[in-house]
Amino acid sequence: MPFFFEEEDIPGRFRWVTTSIARFDPLGSWRPDLDLDLVWNTNLTTYDGVPLSLGSLPPRVRLRTPSLTVSLISVGSEEALRLTDDHWDGQVGMEDEFLPEVPPDGEP
Repeated sequence: MPFFFEEEDIPGRFRWVTTSIARFDPLGSWRPDLDLDLVWNTNLTTYDGVPLSLGSLPPRVRLRTPSLTVSLISVGSEEALRLTDDHWDGQVGMEDEFLPEVPPDGEP
């Protein structure tokens, strides 16, 4: 192979698309927070023995996938509405509170 992944074993399929282009397709999705190095195989040669030339490419490339994030936009709570005579609002609170407020029976 013209490269390998350092620090991780990524299951997938490798193939030559052309005589100079290699392709790697992971068997699953790239997971969030993936942080690894792609390292070129500098021992690779052509069929007639010409060594791999990286040109201006670095011998290793850091690959990172974004972190997974979750956002909560609204919350409903029958219990909080009942206890506040229908005045509860999960978005209303003090400056130092983490909003929206999510009561035990809260439903996003």
